[in-house]
Amino acid sequence: MARLILFIFCFGFSAFAVEINLSPSEVTEGQTLLLKLSGLNSSQRVVKGSFQERPLIFFPCPMRAENHCAFVSVAMGTDVGKVPLELTFGETEKQTIQIKVVAGSYRSEELKVNSKRVNVNEKNAERAKKEWEELNEVFKAITDPPYWKDAFKRPGKGKITSQFGNKRVFNGELKSFHTGVDLRGNKKTIIRASNSGVVRAAKEFFYAGNMVVLDHGMGVFSNYAHMSRMDVKPGQKVVRGQVLGRAGATGRVTGPHIHWGMRVSGVRVDPLQFQKTFSLLWAASKENREEKADSQSKIKKSSPS
Repeated sequence: MARLILFIFCFGFSAFAVEINLSPSEVTEGQTLLLKLSGLNSSQRVVKGSFQERPLIFFPCPMRAENHCAFVSVAMGTDVGKVPLELTFGETEKQTIQIKVVAGSYRSEELKVNSKRVNVNEKNAERAKKEWEELNEVFKAITDPPYWKDAFKRPGKGKITSQFGNKRVFNGELKSFHTGVDLRGNKKTIIRASNSGVVRAAKEFFYAGNMVVLDHGMGVFSNYAHMSRMDVKPGQKVVRGQVLGRAGATGRVTGPHIHWGMRVSGVRVDPLQFQKTFSLLWAASKENREEKADSQSKIKKSSPS
């Protein structure tokens, strides 16, 4: 995976070089980058940032707590081109970085569903609106420290039947884009937590049907929709791989399957691409451990006998 590395020279009481690492180097709408900052001096480690009018959520990078990491999520509907990311170091130092957004290759899907879920009456429209507002409040939470201790995994082993971002044409009407990834399954198919976290919602929604929402910390959430059965409750802590329930066909669907969605900093993103981006945290940690081990080995070899 390509990455972009920049060295920014800041000047205050002492000069220092900040290394800004962005991976991948370019994205499409609905994808996520990992931003890593290193080389900050002690007086400049209060870092703030924003992208598309949303604040960045920084956390200590694994194994190198002095480095700052943050996920940068590109919203669906973002125009192709360069989009500015703003950074502030300490009180005065500012830097603007251009994120390169390229065209995606999303398909269009024709789906036949219950007409009541397409031509919605006033009562159900009001219900769906309230549920949307409720979920948006949930996704605003920033839990620190995060619950994750490992990489994200798929919630099931089934074949992917529908990708994130595809246009959804329900009963001949374009209604939305696909906000997650669908995996093949039936009503007996087990759905597992893609990572450790806390259950923030476990209830029936008009469009999503029975859905579980997990808060993984630092503005990262996963959701599992259209379930036939939910085996967890709000407030319950779960670990990576724990059973959440069973796949189903509740809500606006064509048949039973696993729907896996992700929200990062309030933005709906491609779970599969986020999974790859997130894994860079642990890849960096492995490199750091190998560097440390190599340094210790050199010290031992150079020591007199």
